[in-house]
Amino acid sequence: MQYQYTYFSIPVELAYWAITNKKSRLVQVYLCLKALCDGKLKINSETQKCIANFIGVKSRQTISNHLNQLLELNWVGYNNKSGYYFIRSFGFVMNQLGFKRQTLAKFEIDDIKIIKAFFIGAIISDLIKKQKRQIVRTERLKGRFYQSRKNVASFYPIANIALAKILNISIYSAFKYKQLAKDCNFIEIKNNRRLLKINKNELWIYRKSIDEKESSKTRIINISDNQHIVYTQEIDTVKSNVILAIGKKNKSSIRVY
Repeated sequence: MQYQYTYFSIPVELAYWAITNKKSRLVQVYLCLKALCDGKLKINSETQKCIANFIGVKSRQTISNHLNQLLELNWVGYNNKSGYYFIRSFGFVMNQLGFKRQTLAKFEIDDIKIIKAFFIGAIISDLIKKQKRQIVRTERLKGRFYQSRKNVASFYPIANIALAKILNISIYSAFKYKQLAKDCNFIEIKNNRRLLKINKNELWIYRKSIDEKESSKTRIINISDNQHIVYTQEIDTVKSNVILAIGKKNKSSIRVY
């Protein structure tokens, strides 16, 4: 079997839904089915083995279980007479889940095995887009002419605590999710450190002089027995490599973020 489609423009809200509801595998199977056909497909045990291979799972039963879930959700329909499975459109899924936004993320089907990392990258790209919009609004309110796109910053602050709150996950999970997206090249991360002009022995005095939240950011790098660096860990800045666009009447406009 071969893919009939090499990429999709996926509703970014589907990425949020998959991550917050722990449904990445389910959406992965749905996308694989969409890529394999023009809307309808006959699925047997061999087809399920192919899909399992495409998405990187060992068990055909995993595919069968998720196919049943897709049937229950009605993301996939089945005709008993013809034996065909019908793969519903993104529009159908959006309406069913109550999605309103038209923001789309370009997904290359070759990345199907690392779909979770893509979803994280798409979400972060969406958060960066919102920051850019806020900057534009602020500049306009101040009566300033908005800078051309080439002058706009590439890296934006994405705090682990903020990502954790948005996705309803732990701060540690947010950190791991960002690292996953980075390892798969969907985002780039700059770790920001601010050097402190104090020595190691003075650190306890410094920590007492600031609040607990700021104190927890202080770190020490030991270079040798007599040499060390004291710094505070600031919010990471992130650049996303996931392309976003605005969908209009099931087509993507050329306005890319």
